[in-house]
Amino acid sequence: MTDGAMTGPLVSVVLPTYRRARLIERAVCNVLSQDYPNLELIVVNDGSPDHTGEILARLEREHGNGRLRVITKDNGGLPRALNTGFEAARGEYWTWTSDDNAYRPGAISAMVQELERHREAVMVFADYQVINANGSPGEIRTMGPVSELVGRNVIGACFLYRASAARQVGAYDASRELAEDYDYWVRMAKVGPLRHLSRVLYDYGDEPDSLTRQKALEVSHAAARVIAAQGSRQALRQHMTALAGQLKSAGHGAQSLRTALWLVWRYPLSGAGYWAALRALTPMAFLRWTRRLRGIRES
Repeated sequence: MTDGAMTGPLVSVVLPTYRRARLIERAVCNVLSQDYPNLELIVVNDGSPDHTGEILARLEREHGNGRLRVITKDNGGLPRALNTGFEAARGEYWTWTSDDNAYRPGAISAMVQELERHREAVMVFADYQVINANGSPGEIRTMGPVSELVGRNVIGACFLYRASAARQVGAYDASRELAEDYDYWVRMAKVGPLRHLSRVLYDYGDEPDSLTRQKALEVSHAAARVIAAQGSRQALRQHMTALAGQLKSAGHGAQSLRTALWLVWRYPLSGAGYWAALRALTPMAFLRWTRRLRGIRES
């Protein structure tokens, strides 16, 4: 593509932000530096009490070519911020990103090309790499397969979908906060095929103050509610069994036991709940010792 030529379908990128003044300029510049020329960035300042608004006002003046728009609203959480942004979106393709993450060069172009080649697909998603809090590269997360979406979020953080499909899906559900993306992908899969692009196109910042880090267990509970709404008993059992293990490893023995007893009540003929209860009641020192015996490294 020729630099500056407004060719190809318009892509709308929504960037919700709250109290992340130290990160927002880098995030805005990352999106606007993508080599895909026909792109608009809609930043939704979700009532930030810091000087995020001042930084965004300056950036909007500096990028006076219409590619950057800033919307300021009262704080209402991520799903509502996303809905506010997409209500203003004009593109044929939609996506959203976070202020602690970054697209790799050519990411938007690659996803647009994939959707242009595969007209039957309503959405494309790609792999990403975790960037540790100290800036060092972490693990590469390979997403998919779509067939497992019924039991877990296999889409990840890098994606692009058709606006026409999004209008059929509807708004992000504020009652699914912390799993609003997972709930949305499940609904999107009912509209049409989702396509995995097997390339690392995104860096996922493992920031200490991110929602994923601060509310990991709440995210798991929110995902469980999405799975339960789908009516998949097996997927819910597997998810809650994993959650019981997460709670135990995080030092929440009582919550782990409650989750295990729920599994026993809900699935009395399955051994999952009984094993989870036994693990919940086992001292962590013994569990760590058995893990070392099996050659499993502590994460």
